[in-house]
Amino acid sequence: MTSYAKNKMKKNPAEAGFTLIEIIIAIGILASLSLYAVRALTNQIETRNKLQLSNEVTHAAHAAMMRLAEDLRHAYILTGNEEQAAKSNSDVIGRPMFVLNNTPRLMLMTQAHQSLIANRAESNLAYAQYIVCPDLSAPSGVCRQASDSATPTKQLVRIVDPSLKKVADDAVLDGVSQVLVNDLKELKLLAWNGQDFLPEWNTERSDFGKKLPKMVKIELSVFMTDDALTKQARAENLADVPDRRSLNLSTIVYLMYSAGQADLKEPKADLSWVP
Repeated sequence: MTSYAKNKMKKNPAEAGFTLIEIIIAIGILASLSLYAVRALTNQIETRNKLQLSNEVTHAAHAAMMRLAEDLRHAYILTGNEEQAAKSNSDVIGRPMFVLNNTPRLMLMTQAHQSLIANRAESNLAYAQYIVCPDLSAPSGVCRQASDSATPTKQLVRIVDPSLKKVADDAVLDGVSQVLVNDLKELKLLAWNGQDFLPEWNTERSDFGKKLPKMVKIELSVFMTDDALTKQARAENLADVPDRRSLNLSTIVYLMYSAGQADLKEPKADLSWVP
């Protein structure tokens, strides 16, 4: 073996390990990778939270629309002997009503009631009412008070009364209430009279002939949840804050128990249905 090869095989303590520059470079690379990983994880968590909030709002809106459509589809009105029997015992069953106004507020008798209490003697017939809070005429506890939230919003509340007690046309039911939408933008309910969709309907008035509308159009708009930064900017009334995004749903519900019933008004000659 040559002297050159022997010298190469010898270990020089001065050349062992890493230099200070190499250690600094390695620490810098490791810090950069760690920062990138933290940012990626943070973005992933924020995206997941946004999707979760969005899904919750979307689910609530669709559930509210389905509940309202189901009640309307099974809207029921007493006629003939049934109505006479109801009048003979007003403490057992109230008015056979369908009342809609442009507040909007809707009260109807529906056959879509499902009892949620075990062994309770309840039929599928009940009064159901939809109100938009805040509503000053609502019983205590139905509408959230302005002091309960830093940014008061509108709510869509459903109230159900299976006892069918007699109630006034403009009253708010004293029953079991449920908040369907917590951040409501707008609700429109329009009843079909044979020619047009009307914002009001009242079977207790003679000009409505104690008839159900054939159809009801529902337009529901719900605010989507802002992210934390946008919510803070909106609370501080900062400039250049974008308008709140909203989810808009609409449908037309055919009332089954209006089948065979004549329209309130004769349909227009140029009106035709497209299959």
